Amino acid sequence: MLGDPPPRVPTAELDLDAVSSFGSPYITATLAPFTGLLSNDDPAQGLPFQINFLVPSLGDYSTTFVLHYSDEHDLPGADLPGSELASFNVNIDVTTTTAYWTIGPTQTPNPTSWR
Repeated sequence: MLGDPPPRVPTAELDLDAVSSFGSPYITATLAPFTGLLSNDDPAQGLPFQINFLVPSLGDYSTTFVLHYSDEHDLPGADLPGSELASFNVNIDVTTTTAYWTIGPTQTPNPTSWR
């Protein structure tokens, strides 16, 4: 299509405009807004983050993280409120000996099961 960059040519830089979460307050992440992440298909060039959990008791816990992202601030539609949305779920089952966790696409959990 007209205007599409040729293959392997970097596009606009990525901005993470905002991060929010809902669900269990015992699951947190070190994700924070940033600007100007260079376009690169190499996963090693991404920005790492951690997911932490500190639970008060055994059981199942779930949190959904919502990401508002855009391309460079100087392009139309960039920045809030015009940001694109993405989200992912973190689910943790804490037993007496192990914590089993999964990270996956957003699903709507039953709010009564959140801790």
